[in-house]
Amino acid sequence: SARMSDPRRSYAAAYTYENVFEPIGDAIEGTRGDLWILGKRFDVQQEGARKQAREEIKAKLWFTYRKNFRAIGGTGLTSDAGWGCTMRCGQMLLAQALTWRHLGKDWKWRSKIDDRIYNQILSQFLDQPDAMYSIQQIAQCGVDFNRRIGEWFGPNNMCHVIRKLSQFDDWSSVSVQVARKSGSA
Repeated sequence: SARMSDPRRSYAAAYTYENVFEPIGDAIEGTRGDLWILGKRFDVQQEGARKQAREEIKAKLWFTYRKNFRAIGGTGLTSDAGWGCTMRCGQMLLAQALTWRHLGKDWKWRSKIDDRIYNQILSQFLDQPDAMYSIQQIAQCGVDFNRRIGEWFGPNNMCHVIRKLSQFDDWSSVSVQVARKSGSA
């Protein structure tokens, strides 16, 4: 919908991420030896590599606990603090996969850009009931896997929820498979 592609809503989804980059950037300065980020190696002893590592981190979407979002179902829950950690990790994993799918592995985030595809990816994760991979959608889908809204998910539950929700994502056209061994994902 037109509302979902509004860049102002997309940037709101990334607001938390943008405010916490500096402490992460400071941590890079104190790192000795190699730094690995999703299979990419950075020799952070070299100034150019430190800058590249910072740019690599900026290109990753970061979702964390939030509050004051629209209540999930009839529960009245407007925060996922204390129970949404695995859901947020699953959102980050999926957001990275969608970034690679739509923008490529070498894509880098730049401030003040108007990237329609990037905004579309972000809009999928807004904490709004109609966003494809919102906390509301995830929590409600978890009911199908014997999880009450507001109850912590394990990784296995999250994998199955991502698989189920992705079946309705016509824009991304991804197929999520969940490997099982001894009853675990």
